[in-house]
Amino acid sequence: NNNMSDFTDFFPTAAATSGGGGGGSSIANGVPTQILLVGGGGTGDGAGGGAGGFLDFLPTLLSGNTYTISIGTSQVNTYISGGGLVNTIVALAGGAGGDQDIGGSPGGSGGGGGNRSNVGAALSGGAATIGEGYYTQGNVGANGGVSFNALYGAGGGAGKPGSSFTTGGDGLQSNIITATNATTATVGEVLNTDEVWFAGGGGGSSPAFAGTGVGGKGGGGGEASRPGTPNTGAGSGGSDTRSTISGATGVAIIRIATSSFTGTTFETVAGSSITPGAGQPVHTLTQGDDTVIVFRSGITIMNLA
Repeated sequence: NNNMSDFTDFFPTAAATSGGGGGGSSIANGVPTQILLVGGGGTGDGAGGGAGGFLDFLPTLLSGNTYTISIGTSQVNTYISGGGLVNTIVALAGGAGGDQDIGGSPGGSGGGGGNRSNVGAALSGGAATIGEGYYTQGNVGANGGVSFNALYGAGGGAGKPGSSFTTGGDGLQSNIITATNATTATVGEVLNTDEVWFAGGGGGSSPAFAGTGVGGKGGGGGEASRPGTPNTGAGSGGSDTRSTISGATGVAIIRIATSSFTGTTFETVAGSSITPGAGQPVHTLTQGDDTVIVFRSGITIMNLA
């Protein structure tokens, strides 16, 4: 099954205390969790935007501690910080897609390269940036072209680089949330009935191949339908009209055993209580023996039981 009790905590823990006499480390009030962070997606311009950084990991949080979770909008990082975490853990925002004579920007995944108006080397796609966290968060954007082709590159996705001038890089799947719960909470892109994808790159564009730019798996925007899917961290699609469109909002999801979650509360930065549910910035759902906490917007304070 897919419960927290079945996870082996082989990823770096959020905190540790020294064991005595070579006895190893232990965390007296540690709570095993799975956490997914996806940064805000990159803007599409002529070229497609890069996806937000993707981090899916298994830290140990501390019961009785407070955590701050901030969800990135377009080109804004997503992060979690708080008691017991060695550092603030950040999923980087996606890089912006390039424009005329402007290359793609770096980010969690890089934006696609722009078109060079004068004869010369094509403008490069943005590079994926190694950010705070446990590992590289994405891939590069595709290069743009030169004036006689007017080609604008596709943005990189969490799983693959941008592909040529048409297809945004695919994102990655996560098992942190079921397809049913993802649909209920309106996060991720559900494919093939039971797959939940995040952080797809935005498709590129070209007048010569109008309408062929498509987004990568994980909500990436295309040339025809440009915005990335909300709460996927996807990049938005490029357009030969060279108009800027914002990338998709990111997301944070925490999966925790219900027995450890019971009694947890949420509040705004100003201290107002939040009751999780549809239409709220926080939504909680049951998943077997676990509770899945979905953060969809703004900054939320979580007081872990």
